Formats: sequence, C-alpha cells, structure tokens
Amino acid sequence: MNTAQRIVSHRLLELLSNLDTKRKELEQVGIQLELMTDLYEQVGNSLFEVNGIDPAKANVLWMSLEDFISGQIQSYELFSLLKGNGAVVTLCDNISSQ
Repeated sequence: MNTAQRIVSHRLLELLSNLDTKRKELEQVGIQLELMTDLYEQVGNSLFEVNGIDPAKANVLWMSLEDFISGQIQSYELFSLLKGNGAVVTLCDNISSQ
C-alpha cells in the first residue's frame, strides 16, 4: 500500500465510521434511511477498489471492515488485510520475513 492509498484509505475509514454513527443515531429515533446503507456500501466498495480489491470478492474483508468500525480491530490490522487482499498477516509473519 503506497502513501496515497493509505491517506485515501484513512479518509474513507473516517467517512465509514461517521456514516455508521449517524445511521445508528437515526435508527435510535426510529428513522431508517436506505440512502445511508447505500452510501455506506459505496464508500466501503471505494475503499476496496482503492486498494486493488474487487468489491464483489470482498466478503471476508467486509466482515473485517465491520470489526474495525466496531472497534474490535485497529486500522493497521485492517490495512494488513487489505494489503494481502484478505490474507491474514501476523506480527510473527512480518518478523520472520525480515
């Protein structure tokens, strides 16, 4: 992942987090907008495309993206998955390859 991809990816992740927060706020008052879901999906697909991943083949990565949005994984873990197109890269793998 080059610097430009990383910058754009960070911005898209911020946008996804903000969209998710706003969607939850609206749902708490009984408003569900299909537009929010569509925007969320389009931004997620853009994140994958920026990183050279076909959105149609990003099923597992969508789960990882949801894990990031919920705070279960950190951005560097998600970027590792994006860089490997879904292949899990662990710290041990990085050390042994150096």
